[in-house]
Amino acid sequence: LWESEAAMRDGLTLGASVADVVLPSFDEETLLFGDATPEATAERYRAGGARIVAVKNGAEDLTLWDDAGGLRRVPAEKVAEVVDTTAAGDSFAAGFLAGLAQGHGPDAAATEAMALAAGVIQERGALVRGLFDGDAI
Repeated sequence: LWESEAAMRDGLTLGASVADVVLPSFDEETLLFGDATPEATAERYRAGGARIVAVKNGAEDLTLWDDAGGLRRVPAEKVAEVVDTTAAGDSFAAGFLAGLAQGHGPDAAATEAMALAAGVIQERGALVRGLFDGDAI
C-alpha cells in the first residue's frame, strides 16, 4: 500500500489535515511517529487542524481533545474478559461517529463508543449479536 514508512506518515498527516475528526490508536502512532504519550498524539493532530481528536489506547483511558473541552481523559470501559479484539477499533469509530451524528458531545460519544467496543471484544469475531440496538449503547 505504501512505498515506505515516510510515505505512510506523510499520507496520514495529509489525510488528518483535512479531517474534522481523527481517531488514532496510540500504539500505531508510537511506531510511526514516535509519540511518547497519547497527549503528544492528540497535540500533533490538533496542531494539524483536526477539530476533535480521540486517541485510543487499548484498555487504557481515552485521550480526547476538542476546542470546547481542551485535552482530557475519558475513563475506559472495563471488561471482565477480552475474548477477541477483532473489530474493536472499527466499532469504536462507528460508535463515536454515530454519537456525534446524533448530536452528542465528544465526551458522550466517546463513552458510547467505548461501550460498543467493550461489547464487541467480549465476543468472538466481528459480527456480534445484540449490539445493533442503539439504546443498548
